[in-house]
Amino acid sequence: MEEVAEFADRIASESNTTNWIGETICFCENRFNLSAGKDHTDPERRRTLRMLDYPLHVDNYAPTTTKDEIAAYQSAVIAYLRRSIARVLREVKAAKVSPGSLQVWHIYNMAYVLKGARKTVLVDLTTNPFYGELTPWTDADWQAFAELGDLLVITHPHGDHTSFPLMRRMRALGKTLVLPCKMRDRSTGESFSAGDKVVILDRDHAEPLSIDGVKFWNFMGNQGKGVPCNTYLIEIDGVRVVDNGDNSLKEREWNLVKCPPADIIISSTWSRVTNIVAACKATPGFKKDRAVFLPSHENELMHTVDHRESYREMYEDKRRLGCPGFEWPHIKPLAWGESLTFPLVPQGANPKP
Repeated sequence: MEEVAEFADRIASESNTTNWIGETICFCENRFNLSAGKDHTDPERRRTLRMLDYPLHVDNYAPTTTKDEIAAYQSAVIAYLRRSIARVLREVKAAKVSPGSLQVWHIYNMAYVLKGARKTVLVDLTTNPFYGELTPWTDADWQAFAELGDLLVITHPHGDHTSFPLMRRMRALGKTLVLPCKMRDRSTGESFSAGDKVVILDRDHAEPLSIDGVKFWNFMGNQGKGVPCNTYLIEIDGVRVVDNGDNSLKEREWNLVKCPPADIIISSTWSRVTNIVAACKATPGFKKDRAVFLPSHENELMHTVDHRESYREMYEDKRRLGCPGFEWPHIKPLAWGESLTFPLVPQGANPKP
């Protein structure tokens, strides 16, 4: 706390009123190292995530926000995401995952890389949060992810879950795309239809489908007014991951009780998150002490500030992790660029090299 107070005092004393944005993000990144591997109850991780809300909640859409403030905000966020992207690429390339384990990296919003001993699955990578000259992504990034991933899985065709540049590169490399519906890039007119390494899962599959050595179960829902959204159960080298994207039809998630139990649950915390966790817990064979919940979709920066879903809300909103009396599995909030390895290593034990 003394270090935080000293940092706050120094920032408050600076004459440049926009430096605090980038400096606060960097300060938080460094402090995440102090709580790496800890769960949501760790006070250091909780304080750091809540501190990160401040620079990520600069109201860049408000007419009263100055051009200098907007530029400083954009520059700081782009730099943060560039560091996140570079770290994930570096670590995924170097990672050696043991059979029966899965390493999971969080990039941004609901974008994850899931690496097993044999297969690497990319989920919901997005071109967001900025477009054109402001984009934090480069062609080299998309090519690198396309080369690293065996499959790209998309939960639903919204821009904060989709990347056409990555889809094009993966298809060109003969990699498989798993989509909830036919998709079309309006900027180029290019379509992604079933066939030619594109698998469309637009109906329920309560029995597993094997796609390039990865097992899939899926249940169709939607977000909002009829946008197709899959809830997936994906088994990668023996480890099962649930991801519901932005599914609004919560009753559909209860079909998971027909499937093998999940090991890792990824869900938007704003979307009645206890529903999918309860469905997973009700699945025969589910092991609460072993399973991991990864909260997601906080600070989607294309949203307005009132809809930017803060880490504070993740912790305190009674419809989210603050739900009184709800029993959770292990909760591991990952900042952008961070990872965990499943099964979890008990605290105090030495992980295998």
